[in-house]
Amino acid sequence: MKLPSLYKLMAALASVATLAIAAPAAAQDNYPSRPLKLIVSYPAGGPSDLVGRLLASELRNELGQPVVVENRAGASGLIGLDNLTKSDPDGYTLMVLNNTTTTALHFQNADLDMQERFTPIGSYLGVRMFLVVNPSVIDVNNIDELVEYAKKQKEDVQYTSSGPGSPGHMMMEDFGRKADLNFSHIPYKGSNPALMDTVAGRVGLMVVEAYSALPHIQSGAIRPIATVSPGRAALLPDLPTSTEQGYPTLVMDSSFGLIAPPKLPEPLVERLSAALESGLKSDAFKEHVAQTGNALDYTDSSSYRERLQSDFDRWGEVIKAVGITRQ
Repeated sequence: MKLPSLYKLMAALASVATLAIAAPAAAQDNYPSRPLKLIVSYPAGGPSDLVGRLLASELRNELGQPVVVENRAGASGLIGLDNLTKSDPDGYTLMVLNNTTTTALHFQNADLDMQERFTPIGSYLGVRMFLVVNPSVIDVNNIDELVEYAKKQKEDVQYTSSGPGSPGHMMMEDFGRKADLNFSHIPYKGSNPALMDTVAGRVGLMVVEAYSALPHIQSGAIRPIATVSPGRAALLPDLPTSTEQGYPTLVMDSSFGLIAPPKLPEPLVERLSAALESGLKSDAFKEHVAQTGNALDYTDSSSYRERLQSDFDRWGEVIKAVGITRQ
């Protein structure tokens, strides 16, 4: 090969390399230039699906591109998460995450490992939860009275949840362990049948979403004795939190957030996080929060990452200490 030809070849290769480096940067500058997909790991039509579709609408308004919802229900959200993990980190595939999904990793003996599983974008909604009793079974008005009642019983106090390994199950077992109370878990396949049997008086105690519980609270069938969330619920603003009642460990940080595939470039993380924060200011989102009694709960990518890790570690310790299994 003649020397000038070698120079030409090296110059051509250098141009290709420059283009290869510049192409992703150009794609990020033009982002988004086509529709996005939002994975919702819950069945279509349910309350969690509604939360996802509302977010899709707000992201569409903020990003100027359609956001198509794809339901990937099953395995406590792990099916959807697996699909996200395998997607390209280009910002065009996103997912709604509830921390029940990350907790479910414990039952697969898997680590959270956000570097390899997903990129946190930010949280956006805090779900308010109530600890409720059926007063015909357990006639108490607050947590102190529940503790006093439980300690007087010769048999374990029964409570119910949406199933083994559910947040309500783990929180009540952790509460019983730390307060030296004897509880007996009656699991159901889903929150609604558990709530219906609590309303009917077959079981006297459970943790339930504020919105689901409200009609039965208003009818007098069940009685809320604490908000077991980081803050009070707008639906019952006078109901103290468990922390305010002196039980700071009886708290469930149930939240929804937005995540992307692992190794998403930082400029896209910042773009999506800003769109998320701005979208939460819409009247539609504020109206949804007001109607459901939940709370706007925005945190940026870094804070959301720390929050997810802290929550994962907490429930991992409880699962190990109590010996909880998902049957």
